[in-house]
Amino acid sequence: MLTHALDPIIEEIAALKVRIDALDAQLKVFAKDHPVVQQLMTIPGIGVTTATAMFGSVPDIHQFKRARQFSSWLGLTPREFSSGNKRMHGRISKRGDKYLRMLLIHGARAALLGAHRKRTNGKPVTRLQQWATDLQQKSITTLRRWR
Repeated sequence: MLTHALDPIIEEIAALKVRIDALDAQLKVFAKDHPVVQQLMTIPGIGVTTATAMFGSVPDIHQFKRARQFSSWLGLTPREFSSGNKRMHGRISKRGDKYLRMLLIHGARAALLGAHRKRTNGKPVTRLQQWATDLQQKSITTLRRWR
């Protein structure tokens, strides 16, 4: 009885997978034709999906004077509670494009995991990978001290 009830759902999932694969193929074709998307894909952790989402979401990258302004626009910077000469930062503001922020966070996690695996296996790492894994280790050590 359960098999007959689940068959339509399984067919629907299979159809959705076919549609997703077709959209992925279209994104790859789009990425090949746009130099901005190709340049974004050279950043560690950014693939076709993230690069095309960023290309489509950001109206004009030149409107941001600094990277910090772009990260604020995405909602990746901490909220600031400042008065006078005292600066206090809270948690990430989470304002801006949630989907793009999620893609960037997952890409950063993937890049960090790849760097950690390379370093653990004794393979050479870049200076950026070295810095990222050192920072991760430092934050883990700090968290353990707080517990």
